[in-house]
Amino acid sequence: MSAYQVIKIIVAVGIVAGGADLLMDCRFHIGEKMKEGFGMAGPMMLSIAGIMSLAPIIAKLLQPALVPAFRFIGADPAVFGILLGCDMGGYQLAMSLAESKEIARMVGLATASMLGGTLTFSIPVGQAMVEPEDMPYFSRGMLLGIAAIPFGSIMGGAFMGIPWNLILINHVPVILLSLVLTWGFRFCPGRIVRCVEAFGNMISKLGIVGIAIGSISYLTGVTIIGDFTPVMESMAVVCGMTIVLIGMLPVLEIFIRLLKKPLNIIGRKIGLDAVSTSGIIFTMASGVPTFAMMKNMSRRGIVINAAWSVTCAAIFGSQLSFVLGVEPEMIMPFMAAKLAAGILALIIAFLTTRNMEEIREREV
Repeated sequence: MSAYQVIKIIVAVGIVAGGADLLMDCRFHIGEKMKEGFGMAGPMMLSIAGIMSLAPIIAKLLQPALVPAFRFIGADPAVFGILLGCDMGGYQLAMSLAESKEIARMVGLATASMLGGTLTFSIPVGQAMVEPEDMPYFSRGMLLGIAAIPFGSIMGGAFMGIPWNLILINHVPVILLSLVLTWGFRFCPGRIVRCVEAFGNMISKLGIVGIAIGSISYLTGVTIIGDFTPVMESMAVVCGMTIVLIGMLPVLEIFIRLLKKPLNIIGRKIGLDAVSTSGIIFTMASGVPTFAMMKNMSRRGIVINAAWSVTCAAIFGSQLSFVLGVEPEMIMPFMAAKLAAGILALIIAFLTTRNMEEIREREV
């Protein structure tokens, strides 16, 4: 039985559990997670479907400049897709620009899920939700997580069986961008956040334009722009993602309840409070609840959770549902890449924050 089939069974179990609880008026509060999954459909339509429909046009506009530049360093133009989250147009952009579909799958799903997801989601959303006094620790965690991305992405490519020379040459831009972001978070975090927010805002507006064009074309039957992916095709992908979410969120809720005590015990042994330990689990569904919880975390917990969110946010949430919808055979490389980067980010974060709470106590 493949990983894809196993995940489908797990999702189906979650749908049954969530649906049964809904029929009982959410007696066990598992059905609420199913409703939460449905509630994510609208925002995903707005942020994902429009960009997906516009991706071929964006690729066509960028090709004259990007193709020669990437060929000069020996990399595939598909690498440009790392600037967007895999489920926010990064995959479609990579596939539209690709000279090699294998490279496009590697960077458009594995790399973009971490680097693009951080640029277009985690940084701007985290900046808005994290308390100002906690921002230095959040930024430090982001820095550590971004530094781990190239390692995880390379592991994902190796998991796919791509030759090492192709993996390494196509990771030159990934490594350079990671270094730039790491340097920026170290020396001018405010400027980096503002740039990323502006970039994310531009992507959001492009998505709205894409939805508007696609909807008008659907209603009138008139092709407004050539090479535009029909909006109903893009929305079908989002609908598939929603089905995965309404099953996976109840499963994660059950998982967290069953493992709450063991996780708290482990957390105490490694020097993390209960909120920080829970955040690591919640992040695997979505980074949003974890960012909201950071005001109740220790400084060390904020750094560790921020680093983990860069690499493993939505590994069992919207990103997993997207990969299942577009490239089911990429499930294992996708998860291998994120977990490899995530484990490295956690190790670095744990080692570099060992004395953080002791320092805080002396300051107080």
